[in-house]
Amino acid sequence: MDTKGTPADAQTKADAAKTAAIAAAAADLAAHKARGADEHPMAKGNAAGFMSAADKLKSDASTSAATPDTLMQRDAEGRAKVAAPAAADDIARKAETDAVQTKLDSHAADTVKHVTQAEHDKLQNIQAGAEVNQNAFSKINDVSAGSKTDTVTLVGGTGITITTDPANKRVSFTATGEATPGPHALSHIQGGTDVIPDAETGGVSGLMSGPDAQYLRVGVPERFDEIEEYVADQIAAIPPVNDATLTDKGIVQLSKSTTGDRDTIAATESAVGAVQHQVGNLAELQTTDKDNLVDALNEVFQSGVDGKNLIKSAVIVKGGTVAGTSPHSFAELTDGIGTIETATVIKGQQEAVGIFKSNIQANDPIKTRYNIEQKNVATNFANNGQSVRFSPDNRYMAVSVMSVGISMFKRIGDEYSQIPFPSISESTRYISFSPDSKFFAVPSLGAVSLRIFKIEEGDMFTEIKGFIIPSGRSNYTDFSSDGKYLAVSLLEDPCIAIYKIEGDTFTKLANPSIPPTNGAYGISFTPNADYLAVAHGGSNLASIYKRNGDVFTKLANLPSLPGTNNGYGLAFSHSGDHLFIGTSATPGLLWYIRNGDSFTKVNISSQATNVIYDIRCSQDDRYMAMTMYSSPYMSLYDLKNGGFSKYPNPSVLPTGIGYGVDFSPDSNFLGVAHGALPALTLYDMRDGVYLSSNVRSSISASDIGLGYAKESGIAGEAKKIVKIWS
Repeated sequence: MDTKGTPADAQTKADAAKTAAIAAAAADLAAHKARGADEHPMAKGNAAGFMSAADKLKSDASTSAATPDTLMQRDAEGRAKVAAPAAADDIARKAETDAVQTKLDSHAADTVKHVTQAEHDKLQNIQAGAEVNQNAFSKINDVSAGSKTDTVTLVGGTGITITTDPANKRVSFTATGEATPGPHALSHIQGGTDVIPDAETGGVSGLMSGPDAQYLRVGVPERFDEIEEYVADQIAAIPPVNDATLTDKGIVQLSKSTTGDRDTIAATESAVGAVQHQVGNLAELQTTDKDNLVDALNEVFQSGVDGKNLIKSAVIVKGGTVAGTSPHSFAELTDGIGTIETATVIKGQQEAVGIFKSNIQANDPIKTRYNIEQKNVATNFANNGQSVRFSPDNRYMAVSVMSVGISMFKRIGDEYSQIPFPSISESTRYISFSPDSKFFAVPSLGAVSLRIFKIEEGDMFTEIKGFIIPSGRSNYTDFSSDGKYLAVSLLEDPCIAIYKIEGDTFTKLANPSIPPTNGAYGISFTPNADYLAVAHGGSNLASIYKRNGDVFTKLANLPSLPGTNNGYGLAFSHSGDHLFIGTSATPGLLWYIRNGDSFTKVNISSQATNVIYDIRCSQDDRYMAMTMYSSPYMSLYDLKNGGFSKYPNPSVLPTGIGYGVDFSPDSNFLGVAHGALPALTLYDMRDGVYLSSNVRSSISASDIGLGYAKESGIAGEAKKIVKIWS
């Protein structure tokens, strides 16, 4: 008993055994988990096991729909669907069986392929032994057919010859006159068996009646006087025929004159031929239309108008001005050419228009200063301005307005007045005019991403249809200076659309093989359309494309690009030698000088560092303006002599975010579209003109030019001056 344990000892041993058992079970469980999928095999066709993840996915994906690579299950009505069969052993659907049934029904109802009941009845009524060939005749007079193919012989009688023509199955009966017919005249007169009727007055011919014969033989000589009197009365009753007029029929005299102007004479064939000879052969016209002289002359006239507009644009580009409106006279164009600055005795002399700051007389010495003053324009905008563009012919200023469309203004003198424009109830973006002011492009964020209008006489804007509209939202637009291309930036892939212009036809070209990325914004051609620049999102910020024919190929990325910004505003200078790019953050503005395919970055300072939405250069490349997200919302720079200096801000700044900016072709006006009403601010850019003296001490650092007044004027008037740059 001393060797036996106590109850306490037994409990201790039991507890120890329990603990060991739990530990062993835990170890076995851990080992089981560690072995994972190998511990329990997957279920097989002849053995139970775990379900694999792939089988679980197949089971969960089972459906009653016709979904590829999924298990089929029945829906609540016990049906399931499959795709249209393609192989011979595919499952046929109800659609296929219905189609077979439809064809079977159609085939069964086809009476061409099947005999109808009526035709069955007809066949049943044909007697036994019926043959195709039956007797051709049964009896001719008293001659009866003796068989199915019996023969009748025709025999000629007295004075009748019968001739057969077996080839043509023809029998001819000819009267030969071999026997003399007996007397039969009495049979053709009254009482006879073959009476010939009397002739009818104004009707058919026939025999002469007895009374007519009596009249001709006896009565005619006695009635000559009566007949003569009757004819005279009939002639007298004929109303007189007057000479023909432009409104009444009548007698017309002929004439072969080709120079007369009378309305009572008719031209002869020789006169018409002489006129045709004077006109010449229309086929030899050098016009497109050679069939209609009026259309050909209209084509020549329109060609002259287009040529005049090109001359006007060239005059404006050279700094001149052309008075009047299109179509201009040659005298107006000649005067305009006279306003272009040419070589003079004094180098740098230039005729311009300035704002007189005091009363000044012609030939008084003057000095000029930078001047930018707000100009009042009557507007009725109901939303924010998005962009502003001036037409190259200086006739129009267009403003795109958020959610409203386009507001069009016409320039008359120095004033802009709003004129009607087709309604567009969408948010339009950065609009543009073609260089000849013939077309107006309107990009949009709405359903119709691009509209193109033709500008016609009478301030008519007619929308052009039929071209391929870009997919996605259109953003910025630009026409090439030669008028042959229109480029559009897009916010969605492929981010660019390029059109070739031929007449009034816009043909979309193939997209560049390497398109811009992450949404495109500013877009600009060089003047000769050899290069196209596009600002966009992504690390490259901008892409340059070189044109070869109608193909645009991306050049190497621009050097020294910031890595995190987006490109927004973008513009080539009008010389094509400078490229400005506005970005979404510091450094704000990038400036590159182009030399062929090479672009060199220029370091600049004293410029805005916030988001720059639009950039434009003046026609003479003297000014560069840009709009931005933060105050002052617009900045103006002087590019004279290759420099880059900022002008002071105008006294009246735009209200709200600056979105769009542009210069008038003569650089006299600067328009800014911005994000708060009045949505458009227009500035007068003409230099301020001050009376000077011949004393050097009267010239200050703020004076930018010297010269003399060409006209007399009072303070506030815009007058011509001659500047000699200091």
